[in-house]
Amino acid sequence: MSDDGEELVEAEGDADPPDPPEGEDGEATKESKKKDKSKSKAKKKGKKGSEPEAEPVLTFAPREDERAMAGIKRAKGFGGLAGFGLTALASYMHGELMASVLVRALAGGVIGYLVAWLAAVTIWRRIIRAELHHNYELMTRSRQAAAQAETQ
Repeated sequence: MSDDGEELVEAEGDADPPDPPEGEDGEATKESKKKDKSKSKAKKKGKKGSEPEAEPVLTFAPREDERAMAGIKRAKGFGGLAGFGLTALASYMHGELMASVLVRALAGGVIGYLVAWLAAVTIWRRIIRAELHHNYELMTRSRQAAAQAETQ
């Protein structure tokens, strides 16, 4: 019972389904097993909808390339240190207190880290795209050369 004195009623859809009928030896019958399988398939289909699954699009990201990841990590480190150092130097040269210099330097380091990360990811995306384009060109040229060699 709730605080208002009303009884809470359980909805029919929320109740657990009854156990499947059992055969003579205590196992569930074949028909009940088939029904359970069809219900589980229907639940799976209901979640995804009736649309057919689309093929995954092949993409190449810097996180999949070891050289890119190393370069991005290095750039983030240098960017954070450079932002920290330049902001600390600028604050100190303007006569700020040391506590204020350090707080501003930390903020500058975070901003330098983020800017370097953005720049490094953008640059590595361009590099990977150029490498893929170059490899594609090499493959098409070699296929054309092989096709010409076969025709001659």
